Amino acid sequence: MLLTSLLVAFILVELLLRVFMVKDFKPSHYLFFSKPALQDQETAFGFKENTEIREAAVYWNGKQFDIIYDTLFATNNIGLVQKKSFHPRKETIVLVGDSFTQGSGAVPWFYRLEETWHNNRYQLSNLGIMGTGVEQWKYMLSWLSSLGEIKHIFICFITDDWNRRRCVVRDNKESTGFNFIPWSRRNQIVNNLTIYYIDKDISTEALLHKSEIIRHNDLQFSFHKFFRSYQIIKSIFDRKAFDVKLDEIINNNKLIFEQIISDYGSQNISLLHIPERGEVIQGSYSPLGQKIQQFIASHKLVYIDGLALGGLTANDYHEQDGHPNASGYNKIYHTFVNHALSTLNLQN
Repeated sequence: MLLTSLLVAFILVELLLRVFMVKDFKPSHYLFFSKPALQDQETAFGFKENTEIREAAVYWNGKQFDIIYDTLFATNNIGLVQKKSFHPRKETIVLVGDSFTQGSGAVPWFYRLEETWHNNRYQLSNLGIMGTGVEQWKYMLSWLSSLGEIKHIFICFITDDWNRRRCVVRDNKESTGFNFIPWSRRNQIVNNLTIYYIDKDISTEALLHKSEIIRHNDLQFSFHKFFRSYQIIKSIFDRKAFDVKLDEIINNNKLIFEQIISDYGSQNISLLHIPERGEVIQGSYSPLGQKIQQFIASHKLVYIDGLALGGLTANDYHEQDGHPNASGYNKIYHTFVNHALSTLNLQN
């Protein structure tokens, strides 16, 4: 009787989910990069140098795949997402951050920033690299400082960056893409984090077809498709597993952040807090974001509140993907120029 009751309950839940969640059912999304792309992030940071890279995000809408964005970006002589070369003899003003600083999802906003930069003594460097967080930035900054002197650091962060650990990048076993692997497990491959390779000149139709093939071979998608409750059950267990380590990760990142302050000096560090889409919609930073605000305030660093000053709205982000779109990056650019860059007093 117990087994029968559980089976009936499971069927009822499945039916309810199919009725009420059909419009929100988006079990598959894939990110594509042309090859060569990211360096291994273990000893070499950034992307392949002097390369044009194609990046595309494809999402399943419940009936078909949609291309959310499909962009090209170029790297300089040390693999950073910018047009101007890095000169070791010039002092550097560096922006460090994740994909929001890199400019994923549209034309990188750093391109516009460097076009309007006319200071001959200092150069700008875009140390924004997708998927990175506070712990990764310590090593990225150390790498860049080994190439030339850093004058000032702008840390452009989103709240989620404080949840992240250091990762490395590895080609997957079939060399069809690459994976972000936690530093402590850098000899392993985590297949569900694969970012797939594409030819830079692939057509839109071929890209969508490739997504269909990946979906067809995706066992997890099959579970999502035929058992809607699997999505909820999996998210509950994933959340519990994540919560167990969350405080540990955040506390570790706070210690690492304090090491960055010690290494470079509080007077040489400014922070731009870029809001995520959910924070813009609710009109306030998440509880973690508010705690990070307080943590930064306790160190008396220059802090620019991107939510209060940026004028961002939900329409400034890709709805499914969460990255800013062209209008979003335009607002981030203006926020940086008007409220962050203007705080520097530099000599020509």
